Amino acid sequence: MTHFVEDLLAQAQRTPDAVCVVDIPAADGTGGRRLTYTQVLEHARQLGQHMNRQFTDEKRTIGIVMRNSSDWVIADFACLLFGFTSLPLPLGFSKYQAEHLAFECSGFLVDDKGLETLEKRWGIDLNASLLVHVPSALETPIPLPAGPRFIDSADAEWICKVIHTSGTTSKPKGVKQSLGGLSAVLQSLLGVVPATFQKRYLSVVPLSLLIEQVTAVYLPLLSGGTVYFLDEHTPLIGETGYTTSAILAQLLRTRASAVTVPPMMLDVFLEVAEQNTDPELLSLLRNELYITAGGAPISSEKLQRLSAQGIQVHQGYGLSENGSVVSVNTPANSKLGSVGKPLPHVQVRVTDQQRVEIKSTSMFRGYSWIDPSACSFTEDGWLRTGDIGEFDDEGFLFITGREKNIICLPNGRNVSPEQIELEFKEQTGVNDALMFMTADSQLAIVLSVGPQFNHQHTQDWAQQRFSEVERPQAIWPLAPDAPQLQSLYALNGPARRAHATDLHRQHVLTKGLAT
Repeated sequence: MTHFVEDLLAQAQRTPDAVCVVDIPAADGTGGRRLTYTQVLEHARQLGQHMNRQFTDEKRTIGIVMRNSSDWVIADFACLLFGFTSLPLPLGFSKYQAEHLAFECSGFLVDDKGLETLEKRWGIDLNASLLVHVPSALETPIPLPAGPRFIDSADAEWICKVIHTSGTTSKPKGVKQSLGGLSAVLQSLLGVVPATFQKRYLSVVPLSLLIEQVTAVYLPLLSGGTVYFLDEHTPLIGETGYTTSAILAQLLRTRASAVTVPPMMLDVFLEVAEQNTDPELLSLLRNELYITAGGAPISSEKLQRLSAQGIQVHQGYGLSENGSVVSVNTPANSKLGSVGKPLPHVQVRVTDQQRVEIKSTSMFRGYSWIDPSACSFTEDGWLRTGDIGEFDDEGFLFITGREKNIICLPNGRNVSPEQIELEFKEQTGVNDALMFMTADSQLAIVLSVGPQFNHQHTQDWAQQRFSEVERPQAIWPLAPDAPQLQSLYALNGPARRAHATDLHRQHVLTKGLAT
């Protein structure tokens, strides 16, 4: 079986003059670029020569510190072709997070924004010999030597990437992914995602995420499509200063045929549909755009409303430890509320305790750093994902929560809070929700609320909506700027819920003293 880099090279031979990547010009017309498949590979080979000359450390792990662009793709391809393990660093990382990952690198590929981030934001002072400025390197050609390339004889077990993923500490884990593992994921996705939707992919989230590399670069290019990148003045989703209106404008401008978005963008799509203020954009969302979403829970009610408006969302589930995707809804196999069926190369089982465990040919090859959130394996070789879920009778997988978030009640029953929190957040005036157990062992929920929130209405709704086991006995609404909320947001996971218990105890005591 060939690996995905060989398949990319074969695609370039089939469509050498087709447009491969496009940097969208800024509003003033500056900064645009279009490169064919042939040009991208030529640039990657040139950059690889610079890297071979400059990066002589045997470790050969190279940090990519660049914004989403055609140069990022060239840098990634150069690493793959010349045998450098890439470690993409998110530009939005803190100095502490970046230093931790940078320590793993023996050199860095940067553009102007990446260099500024390294030197000014992160304060990482590097010897010039450890840096290759990609735009400058591409302007200084080096003769290509004759002879075989590294990738021509690369082993499937070669660690081609180290991908950051969040941990319980502020130090991100580094997930080691092999060439063969990524190839297995891509082969499965190519078999279930129609190639016709890969013609024009718009990248709107950072390429430091493995899922974006898979869905925004490799999948479209293996299908002969074109990848579009936002101009340098338009922030990606989640970056400082980003606006949903700018993202929508670029979707329409490029006539994008595919995009992967976080669940928060679904609210924007729903607003476009229900208000019908832009018929052309609505037509794109309904008829042309293949929307994939994941990374956080999505309510079935929201998906149903989108579907009723003719907007189909393909919800998926995955983790970096499995090469990104585990399961996904597709046009051929889809069920609202589920995360689809497992990809062909993945086995998924759900234990009696509803723990989701997986086994696949795209499994990671270990961590570069381990913290308490690291995934572990069962004795018979299945990966414990840490997620809670279930299969229905048709083989669709439903993820209902995280094992670490389960609330154990005194009566021996367990509650997964994520779905309940999600439904509360769908109520009018509720911005955010967090379930916890009070000091007297009752279920409670703290809400971040706006002016439209109606306490009595929400209590009445919860009484009808939830069973006695899962219904919060106390609803604690707080304004978004309340000090208690700010202290909660500074924590993650179980620590946040434990802190909510302490804050609620103080709240109850204060109320008691005041009466």
